[in-house]
Amino acid sequence: SCLCLIFAGLWWRFQAAPRHFAPASLLLLPWLAYLLVSWRFLSPAPWAGAVELALWGQAVALYFVACHLTRSRHMLNALVGTLCAIAFVAAILALYQYFVRPGWLPLGRLQVDQFVDRASAPFAVPNSLAGLLLLGLPVALSAAAMHRYPGPLRIAAGTAAVVMLLGIGFTASRGAYVAALLLLLLAPILYFERRRHRTRAWLWGALAVVALGGVLWAANPELDDRLALALQQRGEVTRPIMWETAWNMFTANPVAGQGIASYTVQWERFRPPQGYLQPVHAHSDYLQVLGETGAVGWLLLFVPLFWALWRGWRKWFATPYQRISAEASFRALHHDVHGMEEEARTRHIKRHRRGHGGSPAPATKVLLGGLLPGLAAFMLHLAVEFHLRVAALVFVLLLLLAAVLRLALPTVRGFRSPVAGTAGLALAWLWAGLLFCFCWPAINAQMLYVEGNEDRIVVAQSPDMPILDALRDLDMAILKMRLATTIAPAHADAWAGQGQARLDIGYILPSESRVQGAAAEELLRHALSLQPENWAHWAG
Repeated sequence: SCLCLIFAGLWWRFQAAPRHFAPASLLLLPWLAYLLVSWRFLSPAPWAGAVELALWGQAVALYFVACHLTRSRHMLNALVGTLCAIAFVAAILALYQYFVRPGWLPLGRLQVDQFVDRASAPFAVPNSLAGLLLLGLPVALSAAAMHRYPGPLRIAAGTAAVVMLLGIGFTASRGAYVAALLLLLLAPILYFERRRHRTRAWLWGALAVVALGGVLWAANPELDDRLALALQQRGEVTRPIMWETAWNMFTANPVAGQGIASYTVQWERFRPPQGYLQPVHAHSDYLQVLGETGAVGWLLLFVPLFWALWRGWRKWFATPYQRISAEASFRALHHDVHGMEEEARTRHIKRHRRGHGGSPAPATKVLLGGLLPGLAAFMLHLAVEFHLRVAALVFVLLLLLAAVLRLALPTVRGFRSPVAGTAGLALAWLWAGLLFCFCWPAINAQMLYVEGNEDRIVVAQSPDMPILDALRDLDMAILKMRLATTIAPAHADAWAGQGQARLDIGYILPSESRVQGAAAEELLRHALSLQPENWAHWAG
């Protein structure tokens, strides 16, 4: 993000063409400012709030840059095509993980036992992979369905769409299945002008869903048990408890919420009586944002997102199909129709018009047709997932929304001003410097704490682990969390985690229980001095 801002500032300062300021780039700045206020004055876990603030600081920076850099159709095609290629590669990795190396994750990581039978790579959680594929799938479908593109590209896009659809299937995410069905229902409306071609596309889509279901049923026997359990429980058992907790947080302070990153530490305070869980997220971004930031934060975040989608839909409906002759529409495909015999030329023109579903769609309609179904499905999926807590998904979402607004909003008149160029360069570099100085300590401290806490939990959940291995892992956990408190001295969770690891050592070695207990008491007292209201979270 910092490098992106640095190079964007240089481009803004030294470009020869007139500069165009995009007012839509300011849409999310109020949300970012509100997060800063919530982190500073409301959050009961400022160390975790700093990580979330760093995430959105980077995401808004990328969105701001994308709104100004995507000035031409070639830039938009490159941006959308690159993001689609990333989703395709992610689907390939997920299928490799599922069929060849279950439990494998990139960069030497291992999958937790809970998700071994589901595709997730390169993410740790299968539902996050499903969110990325929901954004990439309609782009590939659009390129495959539209006759604006060359044949080899359409074949490649169709292959990528099949692979991504398989990737969604093997994530075994029920929410993603519902969102993908919505996507497949919307896509033909945006790809074809005539009703009979839309009906044909829906029939082919239904056939593809049935075939995919058969493949999943044969390749994943556990899917049967997962769906049967969902039917037996009438949907969900644990998630409604998480949702009720988030709603209780909201009703306690409807205006401003409990502060960013407060869901985990406030769980014991607001959970229902039957909620004997220790969740990290509410499994619903709409409810978690509402509980943590209140109605003000919810409106500042989701109103701009839905407004961008609304403008995109308006632009798609307002853009007419190109009412030109069949021969002219075929010539637009860059084919040499004049060198053909009359009969062959007529046959090719008719085939083109039959396959295209009517009059040819302009480039704006094609691009919006590839972006809007995925964004709508993604926003639906947010109701049961925590995609806005995953940095990669937030970045992709905002980049695609920037592309939609670039297509939907009128182009602002350019201007030439050396002062504006220098001011833009200074702003970009200042933003990059603030992000680096703020993000690096917050993210590194949180990563060290999470790794150390995971080591401690593995020891606690493995009673048969050899004593020497358990002591080694606990010592390593204490070292990692000590480094976290060195980077971020106010990280109360890391101080408490060290105390809990000391108590675990005392339990394993009774001869050391007195010394370790005294050290743990000191560490826990320090954690309580930083955040006294978090005692229930640490005790849980």
